[in-house]
Amino acid sequence: SQWLASCCPAATRRTMRALAAAAACALAEEMSPTEKVIQLLTNMATKGKQEMQDEEISFAKFEQFCKDESAARTKSISRADEQIEDLETDIAEREADIDTLSKDVEKLNEKISKWDLEKTEAMTERKTEYTEFQATQKDYAESLSALDRVLGVMKGSVDSRSAKEALVQVQQSSEVPDTVRTAFASLLAAGGEDEMALVDQATAVGTAGEDKSSIINLVEGLKDKFQEEKGKLEKEEMDAAFQHKLLVQDLDQQMHNAQKQVDAKSKASQKTSSKKAAMEGELNDVSSGRKDDQEYLNDLTAECKMKKDDFASRQELRQGEIEAIEKAIDILGSKDVLGNEKKHRSFIQQAYSFLQLRAEAKRPINRKVAEFLDKQASALKSTAISELVTKISADPFSKVKQMIQEMLGRLMQEANEEEEHHGWCVKELATNAQIRDFKSDDKESLSADIDELESNIASRNNEIGDLAADVSDIDSAVSKAIEDRENEKENNEETLSDAKAAVKAVQAALAVLKDFYKKAAQATALVQAPVEGQPETFDKPMQGQQDAAGGVMGLLDVILSDFSKLVTTTKNSEDSAQRDHDQYLVDAKRDKAVKNKSISHKEQEVKELESDLLNKKSEYKHTKEELESAETYFAKLKPSCQTKTSTYEERVAQREKELEALKEALAMLSNGA
Repeated sequence: SQWLASCCPAATRRTMRALAAAAACALAEEMSPTEKVIQLLTNMATKGKQEMQDEEISFAKFEQFCKDESAARTKSISRADEQIEDLETDIAEREADIDTLSKDVEKLNEKISKWDLEKTEAMTERKTEYTEFQATQKDYAESLSALDRVLGVMKGSVDSRSAKEALVQVQQSSEVPDTVRTAFASLLAAGGEDEMALVDQATAVGTAGEDKSSIINLVEGLKDKFQEEKGKLEKEEMDAAFQHKLLVQDLDQQMHNAQKQVDAKSKASQKTSSKKAAMEGELNDVSSGRKDDQEYLNDLTAECKMKKDDFASRQELRQGEIEAIEKAIDILGSKDVLGNEKKHRSFIQQAYSFLQLRAEAKRPINRKVAEFLDKQASALKSTAISELVTKISADPFSKVKQMIQEMLGRLMQEANEEEEHHGWCVKELATNAQIRDFKSDDKESLSADIDELESNIASRNNEIGDLAADVSDIDSAVSKAIEDRENEKENNEETLSDAKAAVKAVQAALAVLKDFYKKAAQATALVQAPVEGQPETFDKPMQGQQDAAGGVMGLLDVILSDFSKLVTTTKNSEDSAQRDHDQYLVDAKRDKAVKNKSISHKEQEVKELESDLLNKKSEYKHTKEELESAETYFAKLKPSCQTKTSTYEERVAQREKELEALKEALAMLSNGA
C-alpha cells in the first residue's frame, strides 16, 4: 500500500484500488476478479455510450442554434440589401429631381435676365422716341402758329409786325411745298426790310383776286396738312406709348410669373434635399446594421464550423474509447484469460483455505487486531470499522484477515464510486448551471426582443397610419385644387370673354368717331364778303367738335388700354395659374407615390416583424420550457449532490484514515504470521 501511494499517480492508484476492491468483492461474492473487471469495463462502455449520446443531443441543440441564427441574420442582411437598394434608388431619384429643378431655376433666371434687359432697352428706346416726338411736335406747333399769323396778315386780321418772321419760319420748314415757298419768297423780296411794305405787297397781291385766293388756299391747305400730320404724330405717339406700356406690363408679368416659379422650384428643391438627406441618414443606419449583421454572421459561421469539427473529433475519440473497451472485454472474456482463471480457481480457493488454517494459530494476534481496530473506530468515530470489530467478535477468528480485506475492498469501492459520483455531480451541476444561466439569459434576451418587436410593429403601424392620413390629405387637397382651378379658369374665361367683347366694342366706337371726325376735318365753307345788314352766320368750315372729340377719343383710348391690359393680365394670370396647378399636380402625384411606396415598405416590414415576433415567441416558449426542465433536473440533482452532512473532501479524508487503519491491521496480522 505504501509502495502504491509512493510510486503511482492518483489515477493509477484509483484503478489499482478498484481492481483490488474487485478482487476482494469477487472473493466475497464468488465472482472471479476477471469477471469483476469485465463488469467494470462494461459499465465504462455503457457510460461512454451515454455520454456520447448526451453530447450528440447537446451538439444538435447547438447546431440548431447555428442554423436559426444564421437564417435570421441572412434574412436580416437580405432585407437590409433590399432597403439599401430602394433607398439608393430613391436618393438617385431625388438627386435627379434636384438637378432638374436646378436647371429649371437656371433657365428661368436666364429668362428673367433677358426680359429685364429687354425692358431696359425698351424703356431707353421709348425715352429716345418720346424726345424726338416732343421736338417734332414743337416744330409742328410753331409752324402752325406761324401759318396762322401769315393767314392773319394776308386776311388783314392780324398785326403785321410778326408777319415777316412768320413767313421766314414757314418758308424754312421742310414740310412747305415749293409753290408756297416761292410765293413767300416773292413777298419777302418785294417787301424788303419794311414790314409795312410787306403788308402793301400782300395787299397788292390780294388785288389780283385769284392769286390771293390761290395763295390763301395753299397756306390753309398747308395748315390742314400740318394739323393732320401733327394729329397723326400724336396718335402714333399715343399708340407707341400704349404698346410700350403693354410691353413693359407683359415683361413685368412674365418676370413676376418666372420669379414665382423660381421661388416654388427653389422651395421644392430644398424640400427634396431635406428628404434626400433623411434618406441618406437612413441608408447609413441600414448599412451600418447590415455590416454588424454580416460580421456577426461571419463570426457565427466560423464558431459553428469550429464546434462542428471539434464535435466530430470528440465523437471519433469517444467511439475509439468504446471500441477499445469492448475489445478489452472480448480479450478478458476469452478462454485464454477468463477460461484459465476459472480453470485454476480451485487452486486459488485451496490457497485461501490454507490461509484460514494458518489463522487458527494466530488467535492472540487476532484479538490484538480487534482491540486495535476498536480503538481506531472510537478515535475515528468510524461506523464501518465498528461494524467490522463486531463481525470479528462474532465470527471465527480464522476469518479476520479476510474480513479486513473485504472491508478494504468495500471502502475502496465506495471511495471509487463516490469519487465517480462526485465527478458526475460536479459535471452535471456545472452543465446544469450553465444551461440554466444560458437559458435564463436567452429568456431575458428573447423577452426584450419580443418587447422591441412589438414596439417596432406598433411604431410602424403608427407611421403607416400617418402616411395613409397624408395620402388622404393629398387626395383631398388635389380634389380641392382641381375644383378651385376649374372655378378660377371659369372666372378667367368669363373675364377674358367680357374684356375681349369690351375691347371690340370700344374699338368699334373709336372707329366710328375717328371716321366721322376725319371726314368732318375735310369740310369747307364758301367764304365771300359779307353783305351790309346781313345777319351773322358762319364764316368758317363746319368740322364738328374736333377738340371735344379728341378728348373723348383720348378717354376711349385709355379705356381700350385698360381693357386690353385686363385681357393680357387675365391671360397671363390664367397661364401662370395653370402652370402652377400642373406643377402642383406633378408634385402631389410624386409625393403621393413616395408615401405609398413608403407605406408598402413599412407594411412589408410589419409582416416581417410579425413573422419574427411569432418566431421569437416560439423560441421564448421553447426556451422557457428548457429552462423549467433544467430547473426540474437541478431539483433532482440536489438530494444526491448537495444534501450531504459532510463535504466530499471531509468524506475522502475520513475514508483515507479508515483505509490506513485497516492496512495497519493487516500489517499486524501479516507480521504476527
